[in-house]
Amino acid sequence: MLKHNFIAQLGEYLHYRFETIREKAPLKQLAEKEAVIQKLEIQLETIKETIRKQ
Repeated sequence: MLKHNFIAQLGEYLHYRFETIREKAPLKQLAEKEAVIQKLEIQLETIKETIRKQ
């Protein structure tokens, strides 16, 4: 039995980037966590501004 992905090799040769299902899940989680971090950073800046004004 052959265990080589010829389609993936061809994609690499042609510089075509694709993502497998296993690669997509962690990337989606990373994007979601980055969005949460961005929201928290905005909230933190808002709190800092509020404290400075008091």
